[in-house]
Amino acid sequence: MNRVMEWAMAPCSGLRLKAFRWALTLALLIYTVAWALDAHEWLSAAGYHISPAASHGFARALPLLPGFLVPVFLLLYLGSMVAVLFDVRARLCSWLVFAGLIYATMVDRLAAFSMNKIALVAWAVLLLAPWLETEPTKPTEPPEPRQEALRPEPRLASIWPIR
Repeated sequence: MNRVMEWAMAPCSGLRLKAFRWALTLALLIYTVAWALDAHEWLSAAGYHISPAASHGFARALPLLPGFLVPVFLLLYLGSMVAVLFDVRARLCSWLVFAGLIYATMVDRLAAFSMNKIALVAWAVLLLAPWLETEPTKPTEPPEPRQEALRPEPRLASIWPIR
């Protein structure tokens, strides 16, 4: 058990975590763009939504959007994903992606695909993980002439959520 804990908590470069975040965001972006043409049916009253009486406890947990707010939601949701991919305010935009994912999944739980549910868990894990810089740390002292070719060590920290 100790070896498992040592492995799970061992320090690692933030590059793996950033690669996982990037790949997950790209997959979610492609998936969301594919269903965005039908977003009015999913997120507003324009589509079919099962009644609370017929759903046997699986009624909508969140209210539907008015039709004019669906493009605004999509702009924020997709824009946040693009910002995460380009590392622009990525931490803040990750929370916006997570909030949008919660809304898109919970507004019609019966119609939500497995990708929504898997992505919810993966984003929760990413938001629990430490936010590590992937760039190496800068040395505080000037390097000696023989060490100029050596690059600084990357920051290491435990990335336990994805292990």
